[in-house]
Amino acid sequence: MVLLASSSFSLGRSHDFVKDTTSRSIALTLKLDYRLGERRIDVLTKYERKRTVTEATSLVTNLELRFKSAFGNGVTTFGDYTSNRFEGESETRASFALAYRPIFTDKIDLFAQYETEIKRTLPRQQVVSVEAIYMPLAKVTLFGKYASKRHEAMTNLSLFIMRLSYQFVPHLDLTGEGRISKAMDGERFPGYAIEIGYQHEGHLRFAFGYRNSQSQRFNATEHQNGVYLKIGAATTLD
Repeated sequence: MVLLASSSFSLGRSHDFVKDTTSRSIALTLKLDYRLGERRIDVLTKYERKRTVTEATSLVTNLELRFKSAFGNGVTTFGDYTSNRFEGESETRASFALAYRPIFTDKIDLFAQYETEIKRTLPRQQVVSVEAIYMPLAKVTLFGKYASKRHEAMTNLSLFIMRLSYQFVPHLDLTGEGRISKAMDGERFPGYAIEIGYQHEGHLRFAFGYRNSQSQRFNATEHQNGVYLKIGAATTLD
C-alpha cells in the first residue's frame, strides 16, 4: 500500500492602479494518491477565496473537488464537484462517470455519466448519458449513445446516436452518423452527419464534415447545421 499526500497554501495581495482596486486572495490545495495493488485513487481538493476592495467590495469563493479511481479490473470511476459564489450569485456543477474496458479484449469500451448543474436564478439541469464503442474489425468502429437532458419545469429531451467509422487508409477515416432527438411530447427530430478525419500521432484528430439536423443543440459542444471543422480526441465527435 502506498499513500502519497501533498498540499499547498498561498496568500496574495495585488493592486490595479488603472482601476484603483486592491485584491486579496487565499488558496489551499490538497492532493492524495492512494495505491493498493492494481487499485489507485487520486483526489484533488482546491479552495480559493478572493476579495476585491473598491467602492463596492466584491467577494469570490471557489471550491473544487475531483477524484479518479481505477480498480484494476477494467473499471474506472471519475467525479467532479465545483461551486462558485460571486456577489450573491451561485453556481454548482457536479458529475460522476464510470468507464469500463474489459481486460480480456480491447474491442469494447463502455462509458456512463451523470451531470447536474444548479444556478441560483435558473432551473436545475440534469444530464444522463450512456456510450458504447465496439470495434468488430481493426478498421471499423461502431459507436452508440443515449442521453437524456432534464430541466425542472421545462421540456425534457432525449438523444439517440449511431455512428460508423471506417479507416480506409492509415490515419484517414470516413464517418457517417445518424441521430434522433425526442422531445417530451413525443415529437422526433432526425439528423445526420458525414465527415472525413485525420488522426495524428497519438489521439489528436482533425475532422472536416457536414451536419444536418432538425433538433435543437443537445449541448454547447455540438456543431450547428452545415459545414464544420473540428480538432479533438480521436474517440469524441460530439
